[in-house]
Amino acid sequence: MTRLSISLLEAKVKDLESENELLKKNLKENEQKRNDFLTLSLNTLGDPVFVKDADSRLVLVNDVFCEVFQIGRENVIGKTLAEHVAPEERESFLAIDRQVLADGIENINEESLTVEGKPSRIISTKKSRFIDSDGNKFLVGVIRDITARIKAEEELRFSEEEFRSLFTQSVIPSILIDLNGLITKCNQAFCDFIGCTSSEILRKKFQSFIYPEDNENLFQGLEKSPTNLAESNLTKPFLRKDGARLWGEVSTSSICNKHDEPQASLVVIQDITEKYQALKELKENQIKLKDLNDTKDKMFSIIAHDLRGPIGNTLSLSELLQDNDSALEDSERKEYFKLINQSIIGTKLLLDNLLNWANSQRGKVQPKYKNLIINEVVKNVFISTKAAASRKSISLSSSVDAKVIVESDPDMLETIIRNLVNNAIKFTGNGGEIILSALSDTRQVEITISDTGIGMTEEQRQGLFKLETNASTRGTENEKGSGLGLLLCKDFVELLEGKITVKSKMGRGSSFTIKLPIKAKVS
Repeated sequence: MTRLSISLLEAKVKDLESENELLKKNLKENEQKRNDFLTLSLNTLGDPVFVKDADSRLVLVNDVFCEVFQIGRENVIGKTLAEHVAPEERESFLAIDRQVLADGIENINEESLTVEGKPSRIISTKKSRFIDSDGNKFLVGVIRDITARIKAEEELRFSEEEFRSLFTQSVIPSILIDLNGLITKCNQAFCDFIGCTSSEILRKKFQSFIYPEDNENLFQGLEKSPTNLAESNLTKPFLRKDGARLWGEVSTSSICNKHDEPQASLVVIQDITEKYQALKELKENQIKLKDLNDTKDKMFSIIAHDLRGPIGNTLSLSELLQDNDSALEDSERKEYFKLINQSIIGTKLLLDNLLNWANSQRGKVQPKYKNLIINEVVKNVFISTKAAASRKSISLSSSVDAKVIVESDPDMLETIIRNLVNNAIKFTGNGGEIILSALSDTRQVEITISDTGIGMTEEQRQGLFKLETNASTRGTENEKGSGLGLLLCKDFVELLEGKITVKSKMGRGSSFTIKLPIKAKVS
């Protein structure tokens, strides 16, 4: 080969070497551009992304990866990251890398990762295998930091466990109601309160444990929206399994989801049965005290007015007799004695009624039951009232069958009938009529005292037997009374376990009916 040929060949080699260097440079630049493009693309992702080679060495990471783990790219590229994590965590994720590279099955795993002593993070890593055209294996992974989520779940779980513990162990009856108004949870305190087992309570409507007569008013609209219970406070009666009535102060609150939408209601019940009963008794005692004060006032009024008048008249007549005894004719003297006698009889009746009524108000009168023939009681009453009826030419008649028998207190029954007959005489004009009748069956006897008297208005009838409205009304001949007779009748009838009713019309008389059980209840 000539020297010229050698020179040309050397020049050709140099050109080829230059071209090769240029190709290498272009290839490197293209590779860098491709890597830069890939890195730029990965940096647009919000989660950490990495690429590892077959030896688990990092060949590519995005910016988010560096930010999350607070480590520079130059400190991780070409390394396994094992150098930066806690020893106890190292083998775990390297083993997963080897498994995915070997079998190509995608893996998603939640694990704890602590980088260079920084706070531990809980991550969810998705790893996939990639094989390039030359057969090289790579591992592509996406990491999601779930530390906040896991912490929130743990806090929620702790909160739920704490709530469940407080709910279960609370000594205060508590339940949870779902959107359908059904009880989904109940604690032992509620089971004890209502006297049922949890199986008898769960999936039942809350209303089914409310006393029936109050059920409708307790949760109006609950069927449409159980959360109407939210933030309410009610005092309501509950029905125990054994039929007893309990009183509870019901406090409710809504349990909402993260969108503030009601999901259930927590119902807490404070047992206030003893407190309620005490308040009820206090109110009843206040009413009784008022009644006793009214009774006292009524008694003082009677003593001051109704007794003073007859006694004053008797005193005046007796003084008149004493001063003018010698000057009086026999007929005049007899008239004065007659007036004195009538005054004393009226005063005695008044005193008897006053004493009996006062004793009944204080609970000192208790029935002493005997088998009584009604007709015999009526005969005794007619004997004691005959004189008063005769003065007004009023006829007394009875259609009571001699076989009608009742188990009752003889004194009380006679007092009732006598007062009603005297009342009828008082409001019946001259020539009138008073009729006693009786009907009986296997359960009760009805005794009716009817008159042909002046009757009364509906307002007057409604005011009978009431201390505050019952006032003495003068009779057809201006007869006075205390107003106690009818009150005493009502009290005695009720003590005898019976009822008294009245029918009357102005100008057409009145009818008083006493209904008494044939046989008294045994207490």
